[in-house]
Amino acid sequence: TRHVNPKLVGLVEYELIVPASLNVNLVIAEHGNVSINDINGSINVVTNDNISIANTNQAVSARTLKKGSISITNAQRPVNAESHYGNIYGENIAHNFNAKSTSGKISVIYKTLPLASSIDLKTTSGHILLALPADTNAEIRGKTTHGTLFSAHSIMLKPYATQLNNMAWNKFKKEVDGTIGTGKATIALQSVSGNVKIAEVK
Repeated sequence: TRHVNPKLVGLVEYELIVPASLNVNLVIAEHGNVSINDINGSINVVTNDNISIANTNQAVSARTLKKGSISITNAQRPVNAESHYGNIYGENIAHNFNAKSTSGKISVIYKTLPLASSIDLKTTSGHILLALPADTNAEIRGKTTHGTLFSAHSIMLKPYATQLNNMAWNKFKKEVDGTIGTGKATIALQSVSGNVKIAEVK
């Protein structure tokens, strides 16, 4: 949609109704939010603004180039999400979840964590929240350079030799390498200046 009068100000909203089995590949060069619901095919979205995706059965790739945030809910297959200044939010995830943000926070909630799944969350200056069920079994590595690491889950730490000094205590608050339950799934969490929190889904 284009208008030839530069003095005109307006908004055009598109709603596309497509077969649920369709693969969606959508790139928006200018501004505009994207909302995609109930698609069984694969989804690939690139835009400058907010992205909201719900109820998917195939792989999802979502990328915002400026200040847009990304929200993914009820995803049954792998998710890749990347934002620049926006937040990334995932809820009721049932497969792999990879997320990267420059300055946004990342929050991901699992009701169940499949044994073969992997989680990889990275942000430069935002906080990370990962909520996992009580019966989680995963190998986990987490690190924050300038923040603090918290965990509501019991983690069996891998042994290492260290002196009990200030450097050791500081490392203990900022890094974790160990196992929740019996292992199986893999989790990697990394933030430069934000906190990393591992919560428990009740």
